[in-house]
Amino acid sequence: MSRPPFSMENATVVPVTVKQCKEAQYDEATYSFSFLPSRDTLVKIVGQVVEYEREVSYDKYILDDATGLMEVRHYTGRSPEKVEEADIEKGLYVRALGSLRVYNEVRSVNANHVRRCESNVADELFHHYLEVMYHIAMKRSRPPSDPPAAPVPELATGSRKRKRLSGLERLIFVYCEAQPESENGIPLVEIVNAIVHKLKYQVDSQQFSTAFDFLEENGFLYTTIDNHFKLAV
Repeated sequence: MSRPPFSMENATVVPVTVKQCKEAQYDEATYSFSFLPSRDTLVKIVGQVVEYEREVSYDKYILDDATGLMEVRHYTGRSPEKVEEADIEKGLYVRALGSLRVYNEVRSVNANHVRRCESNVADELFHHYLEVMYHIAMKRSRPPSDPPAAPVPELATGSRKRKRLSGLERLIFVYCEAQPESENGIPLVEIVNAIVHKLKYQVDSQQFSTAFDFLEENGFLYTTIDNHFKLAV
């Protein structure tokens, strides 16, 4: 079965981590990945160049984004941006945008663009992880017409409820508990920013997603509107 032609017209861009790309299920019949909307979806990765090779027709990078290593190939003959990319070397941080592919059971990105991170690297990485989290939250959020999930009655509240939690789930719950009451709840981005940026807690987007799922499914938090969260107490 031959691969259907790529359609740039139908392509969307999804910010991702290497871990997501490596762990996602792949359907050989449709050439698609479980976490991407379609086969035409482009992925964006931000990471450090740990290996770099310049071949005749393409540049090959191995990127490390702190969740894993990913090979990225940019076929320079398809792009007029070769001169700009000559400044990219081992040790620098880059943004890569392209298609996630599987060849001989190895996953890699065929890049349309590879750009050096010119701004503050820490801010660039943080912003990228926020984008990843936001996209995950958008996928799993309920439609606006759905009512907020009802709190689970059998769970204890307040300090007794908090004792059931540990690690990231506890941090999220304690942060939400400390915030002033508001009608719409606490924005997802604010929670992630507080834990990653202010508390310097080392965590990836998949761990965040798992933690929020646990807190919702067990009646600690519920979503309101536009990816806001409230305590289910």
